[in-house]
Amino acid sequence: MEKVDNKEHLYYGLYAFAGFGLEILLGMLESMIGIEKNLFFSCLHWSLTCVLWGTVAYLLVRNSTKKLRYAVLEEKKKPANQKVVAVVLLMVLALIAKYMVIGGSKIVMEMTSLGGVQFIFQFIYYLFETALIVLAIVFGQRFFENLTNCKVVPFGGIFLACTWGLVHVLTQDFMTGIYAVVSAVVYGVIYVLLNKNIRWSYLLISILFII
Repeated sequence: MEKVDNKEHLYYGLYAFAGFGLEILLGMLESMIGIEKNLFFSCLHWSLTCVLWGTVAYLLVRNSTKKLRYAVLEEKKKPANQKVVAVVLLMVLALIAKYMVIGGSKIVMEMTSLGGVQFIFQFIYYLFETALIVLAIVFGQRFFENLTNCKVVPFGGIFLACTWGLVHVLTQDFMTGIYAVVSAVVYGVIYVLLNKNIRWSYLLISILFII
């Protein structure tokens, strides 16, 4: 059986990151058409973005099993109780930091500003965004672990910080950008602490990202 080139794992991580750019292309298309930003088209935008991101996530998971012989959704052993406690404490600290950075609870602020319908669509949108975030971490972690043979450093989170996080630094205000970079590393730490179990990692990172 032909050996898998380790660089392919890095490429898959970059594909996950590139998936975020599909929303930019969608926004450019909407601008060209001259779509107005109202309730209907905001929800349509989020829905189409979810379809694009969901397709990317599905293809990455499916092709990683076939081409990389890496089953992303494979069950992993349960993490030790000490690691679970560490994850909980880390999440609490991260949520406190988020509250301080944005000046309140993200989910409450968005629920108040958007209203019920838009909030639901954006909530679903965040779930799909988290899927790409987690996949970028997964493949980034896999690449650097194979490269260095070190399995305890949150390489996936560092990879996410240098891609998704850096984009926030360049496009958002300074504090929001730095928070995104730090959050990316935190997500990577959670993934490692949970023994790289993608299901539990996705659940907890979604909670941390959305709340």
